[in-house]
Amino acid sequence: MNQECARVKHLIETGYIKEFGEFIAEFQKKTLYKHLHMGFAAFDRRLKDPGLFNLNECATLAALVGVAPDIISNMAMKARKKKGKK
Repeated sequence: MNQECARVKHLIETGYIKEFGEFIAEFQKKTLYKHLHMGFAAFDRRLKDPGLFNLNECATLAALVGVAPDIISNMAMKARKKKGKK
């Protein structure tokens, strides 16, 4: 898991991961929802509307890979705005 997280951190820092969906796609869903201490249904609902992730959940995801919390929360908010435009 540590190597996976380090790789994702590197991809974010180098600009290869810019979208929330790209970030999520780098992990197994089970890994993330268990790390967030939530059920699959709640996690899946948030994936459909990333704006539902609260700041603590974004901070937890950011800590998982070792990036600043605002990076993940900004990705989530950008994804929510894109969803609203469709």
